[in-house]
Amino acid sequence: MLFHLANIFQDKSRSGRLKIDIIGSVALKGISVVLSLLIVPLTIDYVNPTQYGIWLTLSSLVSWIVFFDAGLTLGFRNKFGEAIAKDKHLLARVYVSNTYYVLGLICTIILITVFIGGGYVNWASMLGVESSYQNELSKVFSLLVIFFSFQLVFQTMSTILVADQKVMWSSLINVIGQMLTLIVIFILSRMKQHGDLIDLVWIVSGMPVIVLFLASLLLFTKRYRAYRPTFRYFRFRYVKDVLGTGYKFFIITTAMLFIFQLMNVIISKSLGPEAVTEYNIAYKYYNVFFMFLTLVLNPIWTAFTNAFSNKDYNWMRSTLRRIDRFAWGIMGGLGIMFVISKLFYKIWIGDSVSVPVGVNISVAIYMMIMSVANVYMYLVNGIGKVSLQLYVYLVFAIIAYPSMNYLCGKYGISGLLIVPSIVYVIQACLLKIQVNRIIRGKASGIWNH
Repeated sequence: MLFHLANIFQDKSRSGRLKIDIIGSVALKGISVVLSLLIVPLTIDYVNPTQYGIWLTLSSLVSWIVFFDAGLTLGFRNKFGEAIAKDKHLLARVYVSNTYYVLGLICTIILITVFIGGGYVNWASMLGVESSYQNELSKVFSLLVIFFSFQLVFQTMSTILVADQKVMWSSLINVIGQMLTLIVIFILSRMKQHGDLIDLVWIVSGMPVIVLFLASLLLFTKRYRAYRPTFRYFRFRYVKDVLGTGYKFFIITTAMLFIFQLMNVIISKSLGPEAVTEYNIAYKYYNVFFMFLTLVLNPIWTAFTNAFSNKDYNWMRSTLRRIDRFAWGIMGGLGIMFVISKLFYKIWIGDSVSVPVGVNISVAIYMMIMSVANVYMYLVNGIGKVSLQLYVYLVFAIIAYPSMNYLCGKYGISGLLIVPSIVYVIQACLLKIQVNRIIRGKASGIWNH
């Protein structure tokens, strides 16, 4: 066993680097999962289940801000990875500078727009809560916008690390942010009898942003000094270069917002904030599996970008065969989680929140379908042929809100999850066909764009 691990860490090939990154990332993700699970019951006790549900709903709304960078940073991720693979380091720095400055501009526009219009929104009515929450919700919303806007810019360093096949470094930054969050919540819960939503925003949303900022300063001073952003290397014409595929990622992500990010709002409006908490407890539990899955998928995305740039189709074919077998293992892993879920909820959150059986089953099935679909989505994203995804999400974005709203009102959370589950089933089938066609050189038309 130790001899095998030693051989892995001495292997300098693409596959070897991929294995090292996955092993390191899995170890860090294990720590991250434990921390994220510990944060939930502490947070619920620090506020209460209703306030926690309100915070989850508001933060899911404001987290849309982070997705405004999707077209740029996902396109940047592929372009930066290609530039590094071909030793075009000056071009890589141009891409970094362009990304930071454009994101800074987007961040400024978002802040101005939200602070002008945010005061006119009746948050209490939108979330289906008492009007006495209105003043507090307005302040919480403003703070969330500030933190998520800064995150929009600073998370570019995480994209650089992933594109450079240093996913475990990105995971380390996340772990440090979570650890500080846990420590602060624990200390304050012992000092104060009861917290409020504003305190919660400063802790849970503020700490990760501070850590990202400090990590960016450190890495641009040391390892990535050659790529640090400066206005001297800003080249507007290269923004279009990055957005060559990036605008498709932006449209895809915007469409996904209408399908997935409105779920907490619909649940809160139809069933109340407590139901948001129930759904998110089940989601966070099964998402543990998906968190580990992304550790495997993120370096594979980058490795596929590198292999496709160098036309290494043999490596891509052999990796795809392993991925196909891996997809079946995903369903087995989530099945085991479902069997032990009742016991785990009891140990994890005790009697503070009760997850209904129907919600537990529905979320488990939904996460299973989503996980398999994401396996093939990451491969296609690494290649950059995303037009097919674009059309799938655009079609479903049009019908998502009215259909989810109706199904949630009629069948509860289980009904709401029917729509995103159908989206992922269609995505999995189509993208599996697409990636096979591309690797075999038989893709044409929409399959090759």
